[in-house]
Amino acid sequence: MTLTAEPTRTPRPTSAAYLEETIANMKKLGAIMLEDNGKTFTYYETQRFFVFLDDEKYPRDELVCEPQPVIGYVSNGDIRGPDLYPIYYEARRIGSCTLKDRDFAVKIVVKELPTAQP
Repeated sequence: MTLTAEPTRTPRPTSAAYLEETIANMKKLGAIMLEDNGKTFTYYETQRFFVFLDDEKYPRDELVCEPQPVIGYVSNGDIRGPDLYPIYYEARRIGSCTLKDRDFAVKIVVKELPTAQP
């Protein structure tokens, strides 16, 4: 018999205080959130950022950035477990894409790292 490991999932917190604290912490980190709908965000190559939306309204597997691969998913950013927000991304290629799901969309622009001036 072969056993297969199931990914662990942190239960959805029910405490309003915990949720408020999590939202406040994500805002401090500069996470892209629902109130950022319609905005444009600019990052440099290799820069990382979080997206923090409602797990139920915006399932993580339906959030896409087109055209790809301007940004990429960073797996070690899974704070609450697989398929839950926040999602950790890295700016991987110069260009732009629209990160969207249903009625949420933001434009992501990735620029070349500036060179040091002598």
